[in-house]
Amino acid sequence: MTPTQTVNKFYQLNNEIPVGKASFDDLKPLLADDFIFTGPLMKIEGAENYIGLLKRFLSFHESLIITKQFTDKNDVCTITELRVKTPSGQLLKMDIAEWIAVENGKLKSHTIYYDPRAFMEAFPM
Repeated sequence: MTPTQTVNKFYQLNNEIPVGKASFDDLKPLLADDFIFTGPLMKIEGAENYIGLLKRFLSFHESLIITKQFTDKNDVCTITELRVKTPSGQLLKMDIAEWIAVENGKLKSHTIYYDPRAFMEAFPM
């Protein structure tokens, strides 16, 4: 798979896992063991730790839509529209810029950029 295909498979699984069309076992082979996730509110190191985060977060997942995507060798930048259900039952829409580095056919790092204020209000940490 090309880096873009690998990233898009990752996004596809993020949409399929919450509705039972895929499992976390399908996701794990896409992640490097030393995978790093960085966002405005946290940094997670290691594929297993990241899957643990996704197990909690994807229960709120509604949809992820790719708005625009750019690829430069092994780096894929994607603008996404993410919709999640909040614990109070409301729908939260977030526009996110995502930079994913792919190495040896696996996601090596995933950095997201967005305004976290609405997320922090909906999901107090």
